[in-house]
Amino acid sequence: MRNKPVINSQTGLTYDSTEVEQNSSRTALEFTSIQVPNGSLIQIQCDINTAHRSVVYAHLMPSPPLTPTDVAYLESTGYCAH
Repeated sequence: MRNKPVINSQTGLTYDSTEVEQNSSRTALEFTSIQVPNGSLIQIQCDINTAHRSVVYAHLMPSPPLTPTDVAYLESTGYCAH
């Protein structure tokens, strides 16, 4: 998600990295969803540093408790940090 293109909603043109940095807040707030195979649809909020296109912070949005399948998937794909 952090590396996907940013499209200007008025012109439909794709911003380059300099335009993203200049036209965004220092930290952009973005939301995404991950479908766990044989599990839940998990919604995530990410704070992304626009200058470096790096994730500063991410957390799960309020949802039903994660199942053991969900937790195993998140850990095996490297999404969880302890």
